[in-house]
Amino acid sequence: MLRGNDRQRTRAPRKLTPELVAAANKGSEDCLWDIYIALRNNSSDCTVDVVKLMLKYLDPTPLTRFKTEPWYSRANRPHSNRAMYALYMLSEIPQALYDNPPLKNLVLDDIIQSINDICLWIDHSFDRPDLMLGKPIDQEDEFGRYTTVFGLLQDLDPRISRTYKSSPAFCNLLIRIAGCPIINLFKLCVEDEDGRELLLQELSARPNFAKDFASSTLDRVKQVRDADRRDSDASVAIQYVHSLLGVIRLSGCDSPPLQRAFVSAHYLKQFTTTLVPIARGISPSDVASTTYLAMAARELGVLAVNFPEYLSSRNHAQLVASGYMDILARLTGILPPEKLNEFNKNPTTHTRDLIEMLGGYSIEPRVLAAFIDSKVPLDYLSRKCKSVALRPECVQFSEALRHRVEVYSAMPKEGIYVCDNQSCKRRLRTPPLKSKSKECSGCSSVTYCSRECQVNDWKELHRVECSMFRVGYFCQKACHKRYPHSTRAYHVAYVESLYNRHLREIELKTPRDPRYSRHDFIAVIDITSPHFNVDFSLTALPEGNDGTLDRFERLFEGYRTRPDVRLVQVNFLMSWGAIPMLVLLEPVGGVYEAVYNLVRWV
Repeated sequence: MLRGNDRQRTRAPRKLTPELVAAANKGSEDCLWDIYIALRNNSSDCTVDVVKLMLKYLDPTPLTRFKTEPWYSRANRPHSNRAMYALYMLSEIPQALYDNPPLKNLVLDDIIQSINDICLWIDHSFDRPDLMLGKPIDQEDEFGRYTTVFGLLQDLDPRISRTYKSSPAFCNLLIRIAGCPIINLFKLCVEDEDGRELLLQELSARPNFAKDFASSTLDRVKQVRDADRRDSDASVAIQYVHSLLGVIRLSGCDSPPLQRAFVSAHYLKQFTTTLVPIARGISPSDVASTTYLAMAARELGVLAVNFPEYLSSRNHAQLVASGYMDILARLTGILPPEKLNEFNKNPTTHTRDLIEMLGGYSIEPRVLAAFIDSKVPLDYLSRKCKSVALRPECVQFSEALRHRVEVYSAMPKEGIYVCDNQSCKRRLRTPPLKSKSKECSGCSSVTYCSRECQVNDWKELHRVECSMFRVGYFCQKACHKRYPHSTRAYHVAYVESLYNRHLREIELKTPRDPRYSRHDFIAVIDITSPHFNVDFSLTALPEGNDGTLDRFERLFEGYRTRPDVRLVQVNFLMSWGAIPMLVLLEPVGGVYEAVYNLVRWV
C-alpha cells in the first residue's frame, strides 16, 4: 500500500474529526492518510461517515478509464491513490464493526453491496509497482493483509459469505493470490456448488490455469514441509494440510484439467511426505492433532480412490511409496481408546475404513510392488497398533498382505502363464512354449501358452467371438477398464493359493441341499477387503451377451460332469471397480491347481 510521503510520516497524528472527514471527502490524500492512522490507533473512532467515505473512493467507475489510459496518468492517478488509502482504511474497519454493533447494523448492507467493488480495487493494487509487492510474502505484506480482511468480513454476517461465492471479482482475486494463506476462503467457495462453478469458470479463462493452480497449491504444502515445526504447531499444520486436500478434491471433482495437473505434479506424494514427519512427532496426549491427522489421512484415501477413479491403483501405489503406512501405523498407535461407530464415524472408524480400503487395493501387482520397494515390514501395522478396536483389522491386513506378497514374489518373472484355451492341459506356471505367450492380434482380449492352443481355440470358440471381444476391448480401453493379462495371471495364482489355504473351511461351508448336487454351487470369495469371506451361489450364466456365453456354458458343463474339480468366483478390486473372476481348479497331489479362468464382466 501507499506509505505516505515524508511529511505524512513525521507529522503528529490528527484526531478523527468531522472536519477531517469533510476534507477527505473533497479529495485530500493527506486527510485520507490521517484517517487511516486515527483508525489504526483507535478503531472505536470509526463512524458511519468514515465507512461511507471509504466506500465512496472504492467506487469502480474510474477503473473502466484505466483500460484506455494508464492509472498513473495525470487524470487517473488521484483516483487510484485515494482508492489505495481507502483500502488501507478497510483493514481497520472490521474490528470497529465488531466492537460497535449499532454501527455495524447501519453500514453492513452498504459493505455487502460493495464486496465486488472492493475486490476490483484490490486486484488493481497488485498492478501498482510502486507498492513493492514483488518481495517474498509474509503476514505483513499486502496479500496477507487482504486475506485477513476477507476473513474478518466473512465473520461479520452470513450474507458476506454468500456474496463472496457470487462475486466474479472475488473469485478472480482468490486465484491471483492462491499462493497465500487463504485456504479457508477457498474452501468457502468450492464447498458451495454455485461458488465452485464460478471459481472454475474464472480459472478456466486463464492460460495454463490448471498447471498454475496446482503449482501454487502445492507450494503451500512445501512450505509446511520445509518449516521447522514445534509440537504446539502440529494441529495447526495438519489442519491446514487437510484443508488444502479438501480444496483439491472439491475444485478438481468437476475439472478434468485440474485433476490431470495435480496428478502430473505427484500431489499425493507431496502431501504424504509432508504429513509423515508431523505424524511421527504427535504424542498420544495430543488429541486435537491426532483427530486432524485422521481427517487428513481419510482425505488422502478418498482422493486416491476418486481423483481420478481409473488411476486409483496407481494412486494407492504412490501413497505406499511415499510413506502412507507410517501415517496409518502412527494413528493405530496414538488413537484414543474408543469403540468403532458406524453411524457417527469417529477417527478410529475412519482409520479402520482406510486400512480396509488399502487392503482391497493391495491385490494389485502395482501396489504390491510398491510395498516391496518401500521396505516396509509386512507386519508393520500389527506391530505398531495399540488400539484395541483396530487390533483385529491390523492383524488381518498384515496377514493378507504377507500372503499376497508371497504369491507375487513367487510368480515367474517372464511370460504371462495363463491360457484361454479351455482344452489346454498345461499348468498355470508351466512356462509358455519358447517363453512367449500368444495374444490374439484381432481383439487383444485372450492369450495362449502356445501356437497350438491358439489355433485350437480359434477353431472351437474364438472365431465367432473375436469381433465381439474386439468391440469390448476398445470400449474398456476408452473407459480405462483394461485388465492386463499379467495382472490376471497373478490373480489366478492368488486364487489357487487362497483356495488351498482355506480348503477345509470352504469344504465345510459347502451347501448340502437335497434339491441340488454339489456342483450346482460355486464358492464365491470376496477379497475386496483383507477379510476372508466365502459364500456360495448357484451357477448361472451372465446376463446379456458380450461374446463369452459359449465359454461359460462349456465351463459349467465341464464343472458339473467332473466331481473332482472345483469352481470358485473371486471378486477383485480394480481401479475402476470390482471384477469377478471364475477359476477352475483340479486336484493334483493333495492340493488344487488352477487350470482355467474366465472373467465375468458385469
